[in-house]
Amino acid sequence: MAIRGRNGRGEFVRTLIQVDIDREAATLYQRFSSYREVAEAMNCDLQTAYERVQRALHSEPLDDSETAKRVALARLNAQAVIAQRIAEQAFLAHSNGRVVGLSETNAETGEQIPNSWHPLTDVGPNLAALDRLRQIEDQRNRILGIYAPTAARVEIVPTDVIEALIAQNEALIRAAERELGIAPVIDVEEIKDDSP
Repeated sequence: MAIRGRNGRGEFVRTLIQVDIDREAATLYQRFSSYREVAEAMNCDLQTAYERVQRALHSEPLDDSETAKRVALARLNAQAVIAQRIAEQAFLAHSNGRVVGLSETNAETGEQIPNSWHPLTDVGPNLAALDRLRQIEDQRNRILGIYAPTAARVEIVPTDVIEALIAQNEALIRAAERELGIAPVIDVEEIKDDSP
């Protein structure tokens, strides 16, 4: 049975077998998040794996928010593949446009040993790529809703209610002070009434 058929105008169309293969590629892509791994699992080349995943992503009609999520996740996955490649590479240290390296010296004479120079590696790009992978993973988790929502409660209290609570607390404090004999027995209301 053919994987690709033709319509009445001679154009290639996807058969049911191809639809299933494309869906399987998309499922593998969601699991592995790398076209290279999808290609290895499906025993095809990298370009074919990419095309299968893209056909599956675009084949089913979705609402706009779901489409936006899929597109964002596909972009993040592509960025993650690039960042992963950079994180796995070795980089040479540079200074003023030149490769920096070390050479061994003879302990007795202090002279450099011929052919002992070797370049230093720079781990800065690797660390930056790992940081970018962490950011991509964070964005991916937010899109997928993996993080628990944070609870927020905003309450608006009118000023007169606040003033009434303050007056109530002041009265309780004065009563406690009188009972304990800490403060002189002076009523704040009396002071307010005596003021000019």
